[in-house]
Amino acid sequence: MRFEVLKDDFQRSLQLVQHSVSSRSVMPVLSGVMIEADEGKVSLFTTDLESSTTTQCEARVEAKGACVVSHRLLLELFRDLKDEKVILELTGNELQVMGENNTFKLFTMPKDDYPGHPLVETPVMEILDPRLFSHSVQVVSKAASKDEKRPTLTGVFMDFDKEELRLVSTDSYRLAVMRLKGAHRTEQDGSYIIPATALSSFSKIMGEEGVVRVFRDEGSGQLRFDDNG
Repeated sequence: MRFEVLKDDFQRSLQLVQHSVSSRSVMPVLSGVMIEADEGKVSLFTTDLESSTTTQCEARVEAKGACVVSHRLLLELFRDLKDEKVILELTGNELQVMGENNTFKLFTMPKDDYPGHPLVETPVMEILDPRLFSHSVQVVSKAASKDEKRPTLTGVFMDFDKEELRLVSTDSYRLAVMRLKGAHRTEQDGSYIIPATALSSFSKIMGEEGVVRVFRDEGSGQLRFDDNG
């Protein structure tokens, strides 16, 4: 794997996927970011097994490939780099990060131990007003419980039909409800409990313009929010 990217583009991508990096897992590999280089682009993927985040940035790819490397170390490295363009090259179990005058080496983690990308492709809804949705999520998520012994209450209940999108959370002492009309378009009705932390993180990085598409997996156990804005 070898590719050249603009330093600012790659750093921005690292910052976007940091919300799903695990810092407390018994699986050290979950503290890493999966980097996949393909024709004309590089994909970055992180997961803490509760949520996952993926994004892409343009790159001049000389050799395709993939690796997993510490997200924290790579982000800190890119924050300190002064170069406009940076070359990343995988050599054995080392990822070399090369600027104009400096070369840094980071040890990679076992790629086969990293969880795969979930297949979540069935469309269920389009969010037509991302700004209103983002604000509503941030308001409602504050009432969600922080008690991990009651996992259901740590989520936001999202229920929608053709008429209305409802967001509800509670910690059993307080209740927050937001009802949105005209802010979405449904492919099919649905009800889901989404981890409040993950939904809140997405609401902070999603674009304020355009359309956010929501998909589910075959068993309706996972949702994917796709922000093309």
